Amino acid sequence: MCPLLSLDDISLLEASHKKLLLQVEKEIHSQLRDAERNISSLRKQAMESGTKALRNAGSQSLVVNYNNRSSQGVT
Repeated sequence: MCPLLSLDDISLLEASHKKLLLQVEKEIHSQLRDAERNISSLRKQAMESGTKALRNAGSQSLVVNYNNRSSQGVT
């Protein structure tokens, strides 16, 4: 059988539990903030890569179209 706890013991346990929960909450917020930064960075890199790829594809398309028209005698 478990011995009964005094009110002081219960108060100490509650305070300790609350302190641990606050520490866990701070750590979760920190990890969430880091994850949000990483996601933002990845999105920015993806947008920059996508923009560069679109520019390159557009340039290549213009060159191909120009070459096709030139070979057909159209200027």
